[in-house]
Amino acid sequence: MFGFLRFLFRIVLFILIIGAVAGYFTNPTKADFAEKADRELRRRLSEQGAPDQLSGASGALTRDLIESMVRHTNYYAFGIFTIKVPMSQEYQFLGIFGTFIPLQQETPLEWTDSRVAQP
Repeated sequence: MFGFLRFLFRIVLFILIIGAVAGYFTNPTKADFAEKADRELRRRLSEQGAPDQLSGASGALTRDLIESMVRHTNYYAFGIFTIKVPMSQEYQFLGIFGTFIPLQQETPLEWTDSRVAQP
């Protein structure tokens, strides 16, 4: 019985170590977050029917602005990205394995969509 539990413990520990190492090497940076936010912003502007010049104009300037608004807490295997939207609340995202997962129900772009007055 104890031999099986010891074996199970070693397997679980091995999987956790592999996951931590993979998380470390795929941990996104603040620049990665700004790039993802910029792409999402351009996509949303395009979907809303914004002129091509406006939706395509973001680029480096927007990424720099987003980077200045983001606080990144690095936990090595993952990171927490906190963005403070002016005249709004803070939004947090979990950055892990090269992706970003919102840690609350609403993200800033969804907030904008849901509160825009419909004509």
